[in-house]
Amino acid sequence: MQNAHNPLVEEVVSAEVRLHKGDTLFDQGSYEAAISEYDEALELNSNLAEAYHNRGKAKGSLKRHFDAISDFDKAIQINPEFAKAYCNRGIAKAALGHFADAIPDFSEAIRIDPNFQIAYNYRGTANNKIGDFEDAISDFDEAIRIDSGYISAYYNRGKAQIMLERTTEGKQDLQKALNLAEDAGNAGFKNQILEELSKVGK
Repeated sequence: MQNAHNPLVEEVVSAEVRLHKGDTLFDQGSYEAAISEYDEALELNSNLAEAYHNRGKAKGSLKRHFDAISDFDKAIQINPEFAKAYCNRGIAKAALGHFADAIPDFSEAIRIDPNFQIAYNYRGTANNKIGDFEDAISDFDEAIRIDSGYISAYYNRGKAQIMLERTTEGKQDLQKALNLAEDAGNAGFKNQILEELSKVGK
């Protein structure tokens, strides 16, 4: 029986190989090289939503946020139920200071995946930035409900509590975040939390 070669299938397989190479480079912090691999993947398969999404993340890591948003747009166009693409587009918008514009993206990510704790945390952070501290606290509550060890959510909730002059609750959250950071050996975050605690009196 003669083997039949299907060029279309081969291109799809090759695109997946390029995608995975890009992911490996991304994980190593080689963002430019990762982008090149994602470019190649998309040359082979222009409907690969994951490649657009991951290329957007790499561009975001290089602070090319407008370019990242364009890639997330394309990923969402191909797959309208791509929760991570909405979340990461929101993160890119927030990085540009467009906090109010970012919130609907985080909300859409949560609609698609109600247990997406990262989206809750980022939406809470955006709400903090625009002064909606009560909504922010509700988001951090949800993030912590989903992941009780979520250091960033405790830290961010603590800051929101303090902005509402709930100093005792805020300090408790910051202390919880500090304990979790110490347990995780996260020295950078530990120092950040200690700095915040020093502002309110530990």
